[in-house]
Amino acid sequence: MKKSLFFASLFIAAFGFTSCEDETNGGSLKIEAKFSNGKDYNGLIDEVRAMIVYKMIAFDEVVDECNYTVAKSKFKGGFKIILPQTIYYDDIYPAIPFLGNYFELSFCAFKNNERVGYFVFCSPDLTYLQRYVYSFGEGGISPWGIGFNKGWNIMYISNIDNQYNASLEKPNANLNWYFIPN
Repeated sequence: MKKSLFFASLFIAAFGFTSCEDETNGGSLKIEAKFSNGKDYNGLIDEVRAMIVYKMIAFDEVVDECNYTVAKSKFKGGFKIILPQTIYYDDIYPAIPFLGNYFELSFCAFKNNERVGYFVFCSPDLTYLQRYVYSFGEGGISPWGIGFNKGWNIMYISNIDNQYNASLEKPNANLNWYFIPN
């Protein structure tokens, strides 16, 4: 149900996408997103943060949320974030004590230090979703059954005929950045 609500929420707002570049540089990962109408959002967003967002849920309600910022970038019609090659578990643990072998990033949009929404990278028909995952060790296994390599992994989640699957292989699909306001 949570995944269905997530995919349904993607219809709310979208940027006109022009390009995205994922580039590894000595183990770090550079993500660059440019948008054809991104300047229209400059007044609404001033910063993008690549974050670990861990929500504790009880009885279908969020009872607490822990966050840790991995990297950030100013928003100027798009964003460029360089994710560090190495992330130390001990740095994150005080902020998020329930962290396992790996984590997924969320790309959160901020205005004046208040979260105003987030970005997702997916196909226009919502069939494919791309996620950035960091694993602290070889073979961290996700709930999807994927074994991650140590460091950064790019995972693709598909929803075809309500069957969810995940893979580290890039699908033959047109993926775009979308902005989802709070």
